[in-house]
Amino acid sequence: MDGGAPCFVRAALFDVSGGVNARAPLGTRRKVQPLVRVKMTARQPLRALSAVRSEQSSTSAEQARQRLKDLVSGETRSGRGRTTAESVRKEVLELVDILERSASTSTDRVTPQALDGDWRCFYTTRESSASPIQRLVVGAGADVVPEIYQTVSLSTSRRHVSNKACFETPLGKVVLHVIATVTGVEPSPANRLQLKFTEAFFELEKGTSGFRLPYPVPFRLLGKKACGWLDVTYLEGNLRISRGNKGTIFVLSRM
Repeated sequence: MDGGAPCFVRAALFDVSGGVNARAPLGTRRKVQPLVRVKMTARQPLRALSAVRSEQSSTSAEQARQRLKDLVSGETRSGRGRTTAESVRKEVLELVDILERSASTSTDRVTPQALDGDWRCFYTTRESSASPIQRLVVGAGADVVPEIYQTVSLSTSRRHVSNKACFETPLGKVVLHVIATVTGVEPSPANRLQLKFTEAFFELEKGTSGFRLPYPVPFRLLGKKACGWLDVTYLEGNLRISRGNKGTIFVLSRM
C-alpha cells in the first residue's frame, strides 16, 4: 500500500475510456465527462483487506501443513527427531508455530468426533524434563523403536489415551503399553485433556498368545506425579499437533 487511496478506490474515480491525462485532437473541444463518484462505506476497504489477509493466511497454513508432512514423514528413520539435522529441526518448529497460530481458538479439538481413533507419531521433541517412560521412548532411535502409536477414546465410559511403542528385540517384537485415564476435558480455547497414568506393561508379541510383563512404575503411589495434560494445538484433516505438560511437541497422523 502506497499511503494514498487503495488502488481499487482510485480506479473508480478515473475515466476508464481515456484516463485523466488523455488529450482531445487539436482544434476540437474535449467534452468533459462528469465525474463519477462511487459511494463506498468505510468498512468496505477494511472488509476487502481482511478477506485478502484471510486467504493469504489460509494459503500459508496449507503450504506449511504440506511442508511439515513432507518433512516428518521421513523422520521416523531418524528416531522421530532424535538425530534430525539442526536445520530440519528448526524448520519443523517454525512450521509448527505457523500452524498453531493459524488454528482457530473457538474450535473444539478435544471432542470424540475430532480425536477418537488411532494415530501414528512421526515426530517429537525431546525435553530434559520428560518422564522416564517418555525419555525411554522418545530418546530411542528408529532402530530400537520403529513405531509409536496413540489411541484416543473419548466416546466410551472409560475415557482413556493409550500409547504404544514397538521395540524390535532378538526375542521378537516387544510392545510397551502406557495407558492414561482422561480425568477431564477442557474445550476451546484450552483444548486440553487432563490425564492420569494408571497402567504400563510390556507385551511380547510372539505367536498367537502375548506375554505381559508389568512396567515397574507404581502409578498409584506417585499421586500428582502420575498426572499430566495434553493440549491439541492444531488439528486439520489427518494431521495433529499436540503439546504435553513437560513441553514435548508431538506431530501425529491419523491412521
